[in-house]
Amino acid sequence: MNNEEKTVVRAVAYIRVSTKEQAERRQSLKTQEEAIVRFAERNNIQLVKKFTDAGESAKTADRAELINCIKYCGNNKGKIDHLIVFKIDRLARNAVDHQTIIAGLAKFGVTLKSATEALDDTASGKLMGTILSGFAEFDNDIRTERVKTGMMSRAKDGYWVWKAPVGYRSILDEGKRPILVPHREEAEIVNFIFFQFAKGIYKQTEVLEQLKRFEIISSGKLVISTQRLYKILTNKLYIGVIETSMLPEPVRGKHEAIVDDEIFYRCQKLLGLGTTKTITRSRTRDDFPLKGVLRCPECGSTLTASWNSGKSKKYAYYHCHAKKCSKPVNVPESKIQEWFEGLLENMKPQAGAIKLFKRVFMATWKSRFAESTAAVNDAEKKLIELDRCRKI
Repeated sequence: MNNEEKTVVRAVAYIRVSTKEQAERRQSLKTQEEAIVRFAERNNIQLVKKFTDAGESAKTADRAELINCIKYCGNNKGKIDHLIVFKIDRLARNAVDHQTIIAGLAKFGVTLKSATEALDDTASGKLMGTILSGFAEFDNDIRTERVKTGMMSRAKDGYWVWKAPVGYRSILDEGKRPILVPHREEAEIVNFIFFQFAKGIYKQTEVLEQLKRFEIISSGKLVISTQRLYKILTNKLYIGVIETSMLPEPVRGKHEAIVDDEIFYRCQKLLGLGTTKTITRSRTRDDFPLKGVLRCPECGSTLTASWNSGKSKKYAYYHCHAKKCSKPVNVPESKIQEWFEGLLENMKPQAGAIKLFKRVFMATWKSRFAESTAAVNDAEKKLIELDRCRKI
């Protein structure tokens, strides 16, 4: 009896499909299982257990049933001889994962078998397994490149090919291309967020608190965190622009904008975005404040400045070192300062001009402020009316 048990070859089967659609139809699962069973029968192998990953990609080895399968082989070390798959690419789609899994199984005395490919324990058989896993990785890389190329092409044409953000839903147009359409309730919330923050009187956390007035938020159907709020406020998609690292520059989207450009860029300014901050080296010095400003009256070159050493002390000078200058300037800094102060004194406006400027400035500011306040009030009334209509 014991001798008979030793002659029995036992194996486990691993089956995988990569999409949920295949898993639901179960056609591919059934095809794989039938092929593995026939292979086991032809080779007098007893199948003791089957492991199935439905709708799992082989890009990573972190798959629940694959892990359980390897653990089972380890827990039954010496009792399992083979792991049978339909094809090598069902196990892994890259050479590194393939070799790692093979090495792990070898520790338990388990070898890999393919129901549809010629693999054995010889050197050539192992090489064939490595080659097949390499081809699987190559095929996977080609598919990935094609997908990226297709996505980039669609994005260049103005189609959003990723998950729809808050405020939109993704549908297919007549040409089977993904296009964003506004989601009525969520679009109202997005507009509310931008409008309230654009006022410049509310922090992001305060805007979040105000969102509780919307039923879709308070019911938990739509969760907006601080991070998500910031992403909304900085997403150009809401003004009809697609901006992604896949494209060299932003493009105008085919979808409808749900936020006004002026309000969007006002929010960017409040967030400290939209402007390029550069650190530049100061071109002025305390001892030569006009350096880089003054020009040579003879050749028009910018005057430089330096300290010239005398017998007992140093003297500050502005001078011209341009080769084209026929009469190089060399003027003491104190003289230049005196001339400059005289120029500023002559340019000083009269008291009447200052008063007139102040009146014109205040009148213009009050007019602009009144217009802005009126626009804000009108928009608030529209939001209140929209909110009232939504609750009816």
